[in-house]
Amino acid sequence: MAIDEVRALKLLDGNHELLQQLAGIFAEDSIQLVNEFDQAVSAHDALLARHAIHSLKGITATFCAETEVDLFDLVEQAASHADWSRLEPARVEIKDAVATIVQEMRERSWLVGV
Repeated sequence: MAIDEVRALKLLDGNHELLQQLAGIFAEDSIQLVNEFDQAVSAHDALLARHAIHSLKGITATFCAETEVDLFDLVEQAASHADWSRLEPARVEIKDAVATIVQEMRERSWLVGV
């Protein structure tokens, strides 16, 4: 499991409704951020790639998805150094990581109507 629901709820003072709202925001915003990252890597725009992955890392941290946050942190570091040999394969890794989180959210019924 990517999401640590117990820790995430603790961060939100046990507010399950807020967690569900944030999950909906994540499901929508993560698609845009993944697309921005993908386009930035295609254009070799390290600054935009870094911005997109940093934003994605931040919203992912809300759900205490440590493995994914660690991945996004490594990719952010690669973007900081314009390490295209690392950024190119990261495109697939990032899409897969976001898909895993969104699937978990669906399985937990957090994305009703999204």
